Amino acid sequence: MNRAFPRAASACTLALGLSLGGLAWADTATLPPGPLIDINSVANSLGTGVDAATTKSNSLTGNTVTLTSGAVDGYVVGAINLEDTDAVSGNTVTLSGGDAAGSETFSTHATYGLAVAGGYADNAAASDNTVTISGGTVDSGLVVGGMGGSSATGNTVTVSAGTISVSGVTGGFTINGSASAAATGNTVNITGGTIAGGINGGRVYAVLPSMSCSLPVGATYDASNNTVNISGTPDLSAASVIGGTVALLATTPIVCPSPPGGYPFTTNNNTLNLHSASVQVAGLAGFNTLNFYLPATLTASQPMLTDTASSVVVDISSAAIHVATDATAPATLHDGDAYTLISAPNGSLSSPFTALTGTITDATGAAFPYTVDVDASSTKLVLKIGTAPPVPPSASAAAVPATSPAALALLALLLAATGWLARRGARR
Repeated sequence: MNRAFPRAASACTLALGLSLGGLAWADTATLPPGPLIDINSVANSLGTGVDAATTKSNSLTGNTVTLTSGAVDGYVVGAINLEDTDAVSGNTVTLSGGDAAGSETFSTHATYGLAVAGGYADNAAASDNTVTISGGTVDSGLVVGGMGGSSATGNTVTVSAGTISVSGVTGGFTINGSASAAATGNTVNITGGTIAGGINGGRVYAVLPSMSCSLPVGATYDASNNTVNISGTPDLSAASVIGGTVALLATTPIVCPSPPGGYPFTTNNNTLNLHSASVQVAGLAGFNTLNFYLPATLTASQPMLTDTASSVVVDISSAAIHVATDATAPATLHDGDAYTLISAPNGSLSSPFTALTGTITDATGAAFPYTVDVDASSTKLVLKIGTAPPVPPSASAAAVPATSPAALALLALLLAATGWLARRGARR
């Protein structure tokens, strides 16, 4: 199947600005041990050393920044380049504790409160940067693997614990208004923790000129081949989950109608891999493939994924949907089992939907045919295992035939006659 979610809204009304204070970084940053490094005259921030111009790290590749405790009022970043087109790549940021407030903004394109970034390049590529969060808190601001002006490729964010508030996480993020831009091949791994805001595999903002609805001639914007993996027991109830999205960002509040033929936006091959049961989210969009890996904790009473967004149509009709058992902790299935893969209790699932069929193997090695279809209420995507109707748990393997009243009466007469003959024989 070659299906795709509808593109994100084609207009966005955000004010833009720039805020960058004086920087003074050390080459290697770890907190603690060592003193808090004063990057900004207003906010304390943690990152790699920068040159005399205070806008470009001394090394743009292979830096490591770690936060284990304490508070950083600004941002935690592996490497930064606001000067030229040199790429930022292969940097690593780790949070195992502490607090990153995310109050600092330093983009020429947006007033973004950036809390954590593996690498940031304002007019260049950001590739193969990594952010790993296993504890601590991010009070506000975005957590992003790599943020680039021209492209963000192959960046990764992994969250296993901790709390991320407000802005959420993005694997790769690009903001560009003067040329083509791409956020492709990025990954977000969620295995635990609490996340609010958006969980984006890849995100591109195409910036429009002031009071204009025209993009640069020949420019293209691509948010494809991004992946979101969800396992474990994370709290995502206040987060929307998006594979890849391209949207317009206006320098002044303006709403632009879609031009003839649409905008040059591409969002292909974005994938969600879900390995957990009972995951609740506040939105689901931007995925071309939905893979459900049934875990041992799966039950008929709890959907694998519940989208609580109100009055929203979740377009599953345009996504390739696959089911299998989880490789690490597979579910045990039975003929007649039925499970809800997606529930949209406050909205609906797209229709019409063409039912899917296939074969699935469970934890015991047994193979079952299955069917995936939308229920009659259009609020659930249901997986039906096997071909038999549901079997009550107390049902016997060999059913006892029911006995009619007439048959009972005849049985009583026979028993009475047998007793009379027995008594007569005894008297003789």
